[in-house]
Amino acid sequence: MQKPQMQICPSCKMKSLSFIEANGRFECFNPKCRQSFLPIELERYNRQIEEDKKDLDEIPTKGNGPWVGNQYYNANKKKWINGGKSSHHFSGWYIVLVIVLVFIVGLVFWGDIHPNQNNLNAAIPTQATTTTDSAVAQITAPTAITQSGSAAQLTITSATINSYTGTYGNYYLGLVSAPDGNLIAGDGCYDDQGDFIVLINNKNATNPTYAQMVNFLQNDTTDEYPYLNASVIPGSYYLPAENDVDLTRIKNIIDGTAQPSNPRVCSDFAERLHNDAEMAGIRCAYVSIDLSTGGHAIDAFQTTDEGLIYIDDTGPSQEPHSIRAVKTVDLQVGSEFTPVSLFSESGWNSTYESIGTVIDFKVIWDGTWNNQSR
Repeated sequence: MQKPQMQICPSCKMKSLSFIEANGRFECFNPKCRQSFLPIELERYNRQIEEDKKDLDEIPTKGNGPWVGNQYYNANKKKWINGGKSSHHFSGWYIVLVIVLVFIVGLVFWGDIHPNQNNLNAAIPTQATTTTDSAVAQITAPTAITQSGSAAQLTITSATINSYTGTYGNYYLGLVSAPDGNLIAGDGCYDDQGDFIVLINNKNATNPTYAQMVNFLQNDTTDEYPYLNASVIPGSYYLPAENDVDLTRIKNIIDGTAQPSNPRVCSDFAERLHNDAEMAGIRCAYVSIDLSTGGHAIDAFQTTDEGLIYIDDTGPSQEPHSIRAVKTVDLQVGSEFTPVSLFSESGWNSTYESIGTVIDFKVIWDGTWNNQSR
């Protein structure tokens, strides 16, 4: 290749490029450029200039060629020509179009994940806090009590229960373990898959007055199911129990599209009363008891005016019984477990027989999920 003394610099487009014998490169003498090129690089640049000039000559007038926007297809080169330049140069409108498309897709995606926040805020009481785990299912659930003790309604947004955190809108799950650390089993009242005691907790639940607690218990029907004395033996569980909980069924129970199974043993009754109370906006505890005669389970309410009240809501056996089986009990280690009917009825003794001496007990407000206390 002939080596001219001065050529057009590909970088600054000035005729300031000269070949330097010492290093075998073309160097630009423009003080604002000072770029250098190998001969083969310069040759490629000059060749491209010639091709672009041919492209300019081949551009047909609009109407005589296959124009799309400001481009046409060069059949000889088998490529699209954009304003006389080769097809690897992008037009500005292409970039704008891509940006607009990305923006539109982003808006649609964001709208799916975050529904109308104004509507959501309008449905939530000022003091409530709502957490959404993923996208797009609207349910209505009771979450707070009024002064009269009735349940207020709150709209929450979520799709599934978060299996790792156990959270679902305003609700969060907890499993129950005995004082020795073993998980307590039930008879599948809420979890028919793993038979664990699953507590449904409400972030907005509050401690009731004594009158509100009594009003709730009068309207709850847990104690009306018969106690069946089924044999349920809690034991060690080596795999993560949370993986065996039927979260879909529990979600449906929270949504109101499914109902828990009838309680059969004392742990089922305590589980159901706890969950009924929490979903009605009343804070409730599950109480696991070690008696001289075996294990037992009841509930507790921290009333704002009468302190901690223990409630045994276990239903009656198949023998003749009073209409209601809601009982209070003075729970103390070393004392007899002797329940007293909360709703006494004519013709029935309000004081029940002792079922054993209290050896130990554990008050569980929320349970644990994935080894995290709630």
